[in-house]
Amino acid sequence: MPANPTAIDEVVDVLAQPGLSRHCHDLLQVLHELGTPQGAQALHDAAICSGIGRDDWPDAVEDLAAEVWLRAQELPEYERVLLLAELDMHERDGSASSREFVGRGARIPADVLPRLEGFREHMRKWFRGEGMGTALTVKLCVQVSPIGL
Repeated sequence: MPANPTAIDEVVDVLAQPGLSRHCHDLLQVLHELGTPQGAQALHDAAICSGIGRDDWPDAVEDLAAEVWLRAQELPEYERVLLLAELDMHERDGSASSREFVGRGARIPADVLPRLEGFREHMRKWFRGEGMGTALTVKLCVQVSPIGL
């Protein structure tokens, strides 16, 4: 623990103990990813995108992350806010060399969609089993050869 622990350091130490429930591990992940000023901005942006009011949200970034996580346990609209904020944080962390550039015109073939859904469910079960949550987005890249365009 740091020499001058903050409240969040103490919470993280408690939540990092082995044998805690899955909910505690999920909360720890949310605090780690969204309990920062950048995470708070991502949460606010996600709430605006989802049409959710923020008048009663706490000011402290760690409290905000915990509050949104708690609401997401019972309210689907807050679960969506968490997902959008986490995706936003991953996008912000991506370097230019790993960013995706999406164009128009390419379509996912219809016969791929059922297999894609099966893959998504398989990965969701694996992530859940590894204690990594169930929020999963599978992105499919369709490449089109410039020859013949």
